[in-house]
Amino acid sequence: MERPLPASHSSVCPPFASFYVLFLQGTDWDAVGVYLAPLQRVCRLPDLIDPTAPTELVSIEPVSGNFSAPAHSEVFDALPPLPPSMHLEPLINVHKQRLVARTVKALVAGQHLASRLQYPIDRRLFQRCLRLRGLDPATLHRKLVMYPD
Repeated sequence: MERPLPASHSSVCPPFASFYVLFLQGTDWDAVGVYLAPLQRVCRLPDLIDPTAPTELVSIEPVSGNFSAPAHSEVFDALPPLPPSMHLEPLINVHKQRLVARTVKALVAGQHLASRLQYPIDRRLFQRCLRLRGLDPATLHRKLVMYPD
């Protein structure tokens, strides 16, 4: 059975895009939930960094796809100017990409280890585990508010 994409798929962080494929295939999300939390924290980091002001956000004009001008272009005034064919563009946040890669690599390594694990299943215990219920949304929200990020 094919599942529709969640309504918020257009604003999803790129590392989560591969998890949508798992979602569409009917993958049990509880199995990868431990890895989604680190990806969520990593996705809060900026994708692009302004070379003149690393702490300021870089915006992209949606119609033309052009980057915003550097916040403090005077930083490079002492350097020779760039050729006319080149423009000063934001830097890619390589640190963020490495963190994403590390997290995905850990997920894949965990999947490989789990696939090699062989153990007998206690059917009664397994059935009890399947009947476990999660917290209702209101209780879960109250508990999550108690723990800051």
